[in-house]
Order: sequence, then structure tokens, then C-alpha cells
Amino acid sequence: MFEQFFDALASILNFFYVLVPEGIRPWFGYGFSIMALTVLVMALITPL
Repeated sequence: MFEQFFDALASILNFFYVLVPEGIRPWFGYGFSIMALTVLVMALITPL
């Protein structure tokens, strides 16, 4: 039921994770991805 939602969420997280340079990815990759996803969600729901 929620598989498509989770796949979309994973794709967005992967997009932000790939933006981090490979040398610093082990330290900042997941943190940056989660922060960027949070900012994206807040930007999408702010007009509501």
C-alpha cells in the first residue's frame, strides 16, 4: 500500500545523498540528505 510512497521518498533521499562529494559522503551524506528533505517538505507545505 505504501510501497510507492516509500520508493519516492528513497529516490529523493538518494538524489540529495548523491549531491554530497564522494570524499565527505561517509560523514555528511545522510545528515545532509535528511536536512535537505526536511527543508523540501517544509517548503512544500508552507503555502498550505
